[in-house]
Amino acid sequence: MLRNALILITCLISSFTGLAQDGIYDFGGKSAALGNASVTISDAYSVFNNIGALATVEKTTAFAGYRNLFGINELNTLAAGFIKPFKVGVLGVSFYRFGGDLLNQQKASIGFSNKFGLVSLGANISYVQNSIDFLGKSSSIAIEFGGVATITKQLKFGAYVFNLNQARLSSGSEQNLPTSLKAGISYLPIEELAINAEIVKRVDAEERIKLGISYDLLKNFEVRTGIQTNPVTGSFGFGFTPSRFLIDYAYGNHSVLGDIHDITFGITL
Repeated sequence: MLRNALILITCLISSFTGLAQDGIYDFGGKSAALGNASVTISDAYSVFNNIGALATVEKTTAFAGYRNLFGINELNTLAAGFIKPFKVGVLGVSFYRFGGDLLNQQKASIGFSNKFGLVSLGANISYVQNSIDFLGKSSSIAIEFGGVATITKQLKFGAYVFNLNQARLSSGSEQNLPTSLKAGISYLPIEELAINAEIVKRVDAEERIKLGISYDLLKNFEVRTGIQTNPVTGSFGFGFTPSRFLIDYAYGNHSVLGDIHDITFGITL
């Protein structure tokens, strides 16, 4: 009885917040601090946020990260990845796990991104597995596609779609995995300042608006803040890059349920 109640509570909170697994797999301390307005950002975490932006990453990078929603262990997220640039593009491998023992979703992906003039394009193939304690597991293969266009030195446009192939939850299911689309811009009025705006739409849900600002306060130290709607969530954080290390932290606050913490560590090899 207690187990069933915990599963029900987890499902209700996940549905209510819109921050759990719904076809949108934004991840990384930088993305979280910017209100997840990250579709144009090119870094190691592009393997989650927009595979098309990965093409301009120049260094081999390994990373891992953790997110906690509202202090509830059943809503934790763990993720890790590895990025390897080649002459003809950039390869990305990633793993993402949301949830606990009673209810969880896992996503393993391999993707590739390349640059063509002022445009970079990329695609991911993802294995997605859902597990509910007494209902068992289901799995499917989803295709992700995205790109970023450099319009001017100050302006970029990005777009991304998850589940382009309309994969079903499992081979015997009539229900599809959620399909989500997002598009956004990044404007740099000066070299140290970036303003990001993004809209995200899941096929069967209302759109979310995301806004984020980052500023290079000191050498190797960036401060960030952001907000997103549906539900309204504010956030702020920082990025610190001493030597070959990448350290990002974000704090967010849901208007009803409380605190969200994201922390990611990376190293360039």
